[in-house]
Amino acid sequence: MSFNMDLDQFFDWSKRLAIGFQAVIGQNCEIVVHDFRDLDHTVIAIEGNLSGRQTGAPLPDMNFLNEGSQPYQEDQINYQIQIGRKIYQSSTIWIQDQDGKAVGALCINMDYSKLEEMQSFLETMLEPIKQDPQFVIKESLARDVQDLIQKTIQAMPNASLDQSPAALPAYRKKSIVQILQHNGVFNLRGSVEEVCTLLQISRATVYNYRKA
Repeated sequence: MSFNMDLDQFFDWSKRLAIGFQAVIGQNCEIVVHDFRDLDHTVIAIEGNLSGRQTGAPLPDMNFLNEGSQPYQEDQINYQIQIGRKIYQSSTIWIQDQDGKAVGALCINMDYSKLEEMQSFLETMLEPIKQDPQFVIKESLARDVQDLIQKTIQAMPNASLDQSPAALPAYRKKSIVQILQHNGVFNLRGSVEEVCTLLQISRATVYNYRKA
């Protein structure tokens, strides 16, 4: 990153850039602006608090300065640094003068550890669905007794979804009643009346079919 403005103006712009970026990215981000004109106090702005440094801190180490010592040195993008036990993802953008010499740097550090913990948690929670996918229980989720009866009829072998249950022949209606009996549908309050209405048969007929 080179410039054609006064150094102080450029570093002031870099400070504002750090404030804006960190405000959007959030607390897991740290943005540091270095000014190499004073090597004992290169940090002129720091937004976020991952490394524990403050404004006025020196260079991280002399290797940091050496890495940007070559004219028009390429930026260091998406590498890792370790501070204590923490691993951060980082990028360093060199601030270069008109001759390509590094006079400062804009450093971005990101802490992804919480996201990695969340990813591990989600993978653990999702593990059950990775089991045998052939074992699937189909639920009807009926809304009421009438809907439950209709879904039971539709699930019967050779059921015709286009034909009204009331139009079925007597032997089919008898079979329906017996399956409903086997499935315990008649233990539900109001089920007999619903079956009578749906199949257009009498209560006596339902009773006879159930006992057959």
